[in-house]
Amino acid sequence: MSIQRKRAWQVLILWGIVFLIFLPLYFSGSGADEWGIDHNSRFLSSVVLGLGYVIFFVLQVKGRKIRKDEREYLIELKASQAAMISILLYVFIFGITMFVIYESKVFMPASWMWFLAYTTVFLAYISNSAFYLWFEKKMDGYGKY
Repeated sequence: MSIQRKRAWQVLILWGIVFLIFLPLYFSGSGADEWGIDHNSRFLSSVVLGLGYVIFFVLQVKGRKIRKDEREYLIELKASQAAMISILLYVFIFGITMFVIYESKVFMPASWMWFLAYTTVFLAYISNSAFYLWFEKKMDGYGKY
């Protein structure tokens, strides 16, 4: 297994775990309506996100001297472009969904914006790693797709 592939798996697993811990914290109790009021859930969510970033930083520091070739740069570029498109689609669809759900109501709970912010971070790291692994596996040979 290449070092880049190993790092992509580590990042995918790390942020997948953080995401799976965040979801029950967010939807425990009454969900979005109460999450903004529940200081414990907000604090625990931020601790989980902070720990995810600390572990991610350690992974980045450990792998900073890894040499890459042109093929790996190309795969990273394609993965980043695909991840950016998926993030833009997610934010757009989420925004439209919230508009449709709360269009006839007086207000939308502000905690949905927290949910969007947290999940956009998770989606960025998870999708970038997943696309990297997919594009690397898709390679037939050096530089061929």
